[in-house]
Amino acid sequence: MMGENAGSEWWQAMPSRVLEGIGRIKRITLSSDWLEQPTFEDMFSQAWKVSFAQQAEPEVELLFFYRGLPVDPGSVDVFRSLSVLKPALSGPEKLTPNEVSSLRIMMGFETMGNNQYTNPEAPGLPGGRVFDLIAAQTRRIEDIVVLHLRGRFSSGVQYEGIQFPADYSGRVIQEVAMQAPSAELLARYAFQFNEVIESIQWN
Repeated sequence: MMGENAGSEWWQAMPSRVLEGIGRIKRITLSSDWLEQPTFEDMFSQAWKVSFAQQAEPEVELLFFYRGLPVDPGSVDVFRSLSVLKPALSGPEKLTPNEVSSLRIMMGFETMGNNQYTNPEAPGLPGGRVFDLIAAQTRRIEDIVVLHLRGRFSSGVQYEGIQFPADYSGRVIQEVAMQAPSAELLARYAFQFNEVIESIQWN
């Protein structure tokens, strides 16, 4: 069993591989102990998912995801404005509750966007929220501002991920995320996830 955050020495010792052409991502690097799973494509929409399971902890997943439906123009304008207001030039910039609420559709209307800032009903109740948001911030990767989220689904699944426009219209939203069944496991691989997203080169 690896120590907290699966330290940098271990990561650097692992062979790595480069993935290319995943939506807006031109190139991304991950270690070879992430094992590719069958690709999912929705026959009724343009949604797709490419996933990798951690060899040492197969229940920890690394996901590349597109929901298949473009967001509304209003959500595009909100995120563009936030990218100017909080460009994350010197590091991540935390979002306010109002900013989180304004991004509900981009975050996922019935997933990460259905959280304590957008839905007052407790998890488990009829119409209750499905996600507890722990952190929401803008973050800069190369010259692109992304939305960086961390939290917990009502099912118990722990989540950390980034979302970003995948085309010039800004309406096609792509996601790179890590999911785990416990906060301990998510924290154990947090360093790796950070290294993966920092390796992104954009189209």
